[in-house]
Amino acid sequence: MDKDARIKELEQQLAERDALILKLEARIAALEKNSRNSSKPPSSDILAGKPSAKTKRQPKKRKPGKQKGHKACVRQPFEPEEVDHTWTYDPQLDPDLWERLPDDQDGIFQQAELKPRPFEVTEHRFPRFRHRITGEIYTTPRPPELRGQGLFGPRLIGLTAVLKSTLHGSYRGIQRLYADVLGLDVSTGYLAKTVGQMSDALQQPYEALRRAVSEQAVVNVDETGHQDSGSKYWSWVATCPVATVFRVADSRSTAELYELLGQDFNGVVCSDFFSAYLKFNRENASAAQLCWAHLIRELLFLEGLTDKPTARWARKVLDPVRRLFRAWRLGQPGACGRARAQIIAACRRPPQRGEASNLAKRIREREADYFRFLDAPGIEPTNNAAERALRPLVLHRKLTQGTRGERGRRWWERMWSVAASCRQQERSVFEYCVTALEAVAKGHDPPPVITA
Repeated sequence: MDKDARIKELEQQLAERDALILKLEARIAALEKNSRNSSKPPSSDILAGKPSAKTKRQPKKRKPGKQKGHKACVRQPFEPEEVDHTWTYDPQLDPDLWERLPDDQDGIFQQAELKPRPFEVTEHRFPRFRHRITGEIYTTPRPPELRGQGLFGPRLIGLTAVLKSTLHGSYRGIQRLYADVLGLDVSTGYLAKTVGQMSDALQQPYEALRRAVSEQAVVNVDETGHQDSGSKYWSWVATCPVATVFRVADSRSTAELYELLGQDFNGVVCSDFFSAYLKFNRENASAAQLCWAHLIRELLFLEGLTDKPTARWARKVLDPVRRLFRAWRLGQPGACGRARAQIIAACRRPPQRGEASNLAKRIREREADYFRFLDAPGIEPTNNAAERALRPLVLHRKLTQGTRGERGRRWWERMWSVAASCRQQERSVFEYCVTALEAVAKGHDPPPVITA
């Protein structure tokens, strides 16, 4: 073999080796993704064994308990009309030496306790009559407010609904709790029936919440996986400052967004870069605010690569990003504009590596969708509101393995929507459920969740 052919062969081998090295580096980088530089949950950071020196958490500097600047959580005493029993202790002091102070200066210690049987039973009797001539038996009919009712009244049904949903209880666990604490023996089948009653009562409030969210100027949306009898479904969420709505669907397509937000939604959709949201924005008059938290994690991933040009470029973008958000929090529009210009300038000269080039192209083409929060008040730069709204559902899914059928899916979306919206309205979820059940029992419409 002549010298030129040998050189060409060696160059080809080196090129193949370089390509293999790049492929292995990309594979290693993908395996090293964690919650800091990707959308993976924090629970995936440590798969087994003890954390390494890099991932081991440093001890917190602050001490346990109330932190400086936080208000102390002091419970207000019960009002006099809320006190069931009062005991006054007489120390038998010499009245010639000790003068009794006014009652409002007494030392007070209040204690709450469960009753041995913390529920009351009401028996409804319906007299029966026999016709003297025909022998026909007549039973006094139930009044309208009792028709369709069972063993549980509205407060017990509301308690079951709260235990089942927001406290992540299982039917078996609720059954044992009622037996041990309340002395009330019920079957798991009856508990499921009461949950169905609660779901039916929340249908109208749920539809009202969907209409309210679809009329908002800014909405955060997201989705997560959902299991239903072993089949793959999706839990969608749309949240705004006044309400939150969930929807369980069998697909992850743009059609579900139309079901959630309506055909005529023309506000701002805050989301990640998932294709269903982008298509929704293209097809109607809605604007987009793309999530910076997801973008920053992608930049952090590129910064950690062994490819030096890519890592340098990622740092070059991250530096003005940090200045951008520091200025935004301080209300400095001039500094925000300068940082924005530096980010776009860096994205015009990305390295040739695919991930960096694609990310830079996306930022350039979607500049308005990434920086919309700078120009329009009331828009957050991240999609954290939707992710926080989904977190209780994810916990519930892990504990209960999802739902089993259409009725369970409707219960899931209605109850979680009402519970989340009640918290946003600073209302008791339990009291609202009781009020809704009482209204339905009387043939009235349930009250709206949004009060103002």
